[in-house]
Amino acid sequence: MFLFNIFSLRSDLRDFCVFKSVPDIPHFSRFKTTFEDNLKELFYHLVEITEPLYRKIDPQNLIFSFITQLALNHI
Repeated sequence: MFLFNIFSLRSDLRDFCVFKSVPDIPHFSRFKTTFEDNLKELFYHLVEITEPLYRKIDPQNLIFSFITQLALNHI
């Protein structure tokens, strides 16, 4: 239902996915059922790639950068 609503509201996403119209709700359910294992494998693989990168980030530097960006965007 969530994807159906998103695609109903966002023509840019429909265009990106090359949908001429919004697929019906069962279409999304079939997609999930058909590709569930593949999607799970994809996300696990992404964690394997990104987790080492996140571990290298210095939390203090990250907090400082975040606060700096907030300050710059509000000035």
